[in-house]
Amino acid sequence: MNSVSDSKVTGHTCDICGRIFSDLHSHRRIHTHDKAFTCNICGKSFHKRYYFNKHYLRHMDDKPFPCDLCNKSYACKSDLNMHHLVHMNKRPFVCDICNKAFFQKGHLHAHYRIHTSEKPYVCEMCGKAFSRSGNLRRHCRIHTDEKAFVCDVCGRGFSQKTDLGRHIHIHKDKKPFVCDICGKIFQREYYYENHYHTHKEEDSSVYDKQERAAEERTELKNLHN
Repeated sequence: MNSVSDSKVTGHTCDICGRIFSDLHSHRRIHTHDKAFTCNICGKSFHKRYYFNKHYLRHMDDKPFPCDLCNKSYACKSDLNMHHLVHMNKRPFVCDICNKAFFQKGHLHAHYRIHTSEKPYVCEMCGKAFSRSGNLRRHCRIHTDEKAFVCDVCGRGFSQKTDLGRHIHIHKDKKPFVCDICGKIFQREYYYENHYHTHKEEDSSVYDKQERAAEERTELKNLHN
């Protein structure tokens, strides 16, 4: 007699979201925002070692998975597959509130916080909260004075990537606008003209003071005559 025994997948049920996991401890870090694995190169943290290992490969020079459409290369096959969605213009992860679509599931989860106003990432030094971990990392550089973005032309460091981007224009500008009064240099004519007018206003102010002083001296002289 043949007997058939039904086997069921066993696991542990999360008391927060109701989903079943074989490794419930690792899953609960998502809800508690406990990211135990931190990259010592860029400071980014992860809930699971698997995602940390994938991330760490991105810092390495070895990128054996090239895109045959744009020649970009990736350290992981999964990153290449995700990149292919860009060429196909496929955004499979859609917000069920506003219908905005994303290439990656993580981007959708971060987007949801716009609707919920959730800001789980809190600065330990000043208490300011952020909806994205990357925004918190950038903010923390204000307190540590870390300047992770360095100009490869002059070596000057900046805490924000946007500040470095603005600075680079100094080196790229072939025709800077130089003030012939004080020597200050500007990359845009608009800022140069605004600055130049300040000298005119200063000159005018000095002239007015000199003129008023001369008038007062003339009046005093007439009174004594």
